[in-house]
Amino acid sequence: MARRKALLTRLTLLTLALLSVATFAPRAASADEPAPPELADGFGACDALDTRVNKELDAWAREQPKVPFKPEREETLLGGPWVDLTRAIARSSGVIAATLLPSLGAQTRDSTPAATLSFPWTFQLGPALSCSRDKGGFVVRKHIPNRLMLEPAIVPVGGSSVAMWVRTGYRLLVHPSSWAVGFGGGVGTTIDLFGFKNEPSPRASLSPEVVVHFGHCCDRGFFTLAFRTDVYFAGQDRVVVGGNVGYTYF
Repeated sequence: MARRKALLTRLTLLTLALLSVATFAPRAASADEPAPPELADGFGACDALDTRVNKELDAWAREQPKVPFKPEREETLLGGPWVDLTRAIARSSGVIAATLLPSLGAQTRDSTPAATLSFPWTFQLGPALSCSRDKGGFVVRKHIPNRLMLEPAIVPVGGSSVAMWVRTGYRLLVHPSSWAVGFGGGVGTTIDLFGFKNEPSPRASLSPEVVVHFGHCCDRGFFTLAFRTDVYFAGQDRVVVGGNVGYTYF
């Protein structure tokens, strides 16, 4: 138990030290700094903002002069559509990075700290609770609190051997539009797939979690810190405590 508490304490202090610099550092003021974004909080307020922006966009579009039709020319490089592909990758760089970059974490296995590399993929569901748009813009950025999670992970278990688990679950994450930090929690199940010594495979757990969300809502790109306790239904080591931190798009 003492090792578990020490592990979580070190993980918390290291993570907060790294994230506080980037998240809470004051922004430099300048004479030509853009106007602050328009913010809204609450399901009804976000829906009203979205409706108003759509009406403004329709009105703006009606006021634009008619543009004569110009056929598009295909842009190729070395005979292939690499120009369009490069542009698509550049526009989607944030979500690509969040999908491919692993979260770094640690957990106790047989009372011994073990490192983890996991990929917490998020699927948002339902209406937005917080939202924002730039002054004069027509894009409403939304924070949706209800999420489904799918998180595969790799755990080094000695030498060149690795073990693997996958976690599925539900997460509720509240991040007010004017805050640089959000809070949430969730529940799921972690399934040990293979590679864990002295434990049956597969085996499943009940897995509650607490989540802290660092970043400026409702922009894209956040650092997410999660603490979990897995209570397994089988095996010798029934309680596994751990956490991770990583870059997420939502």
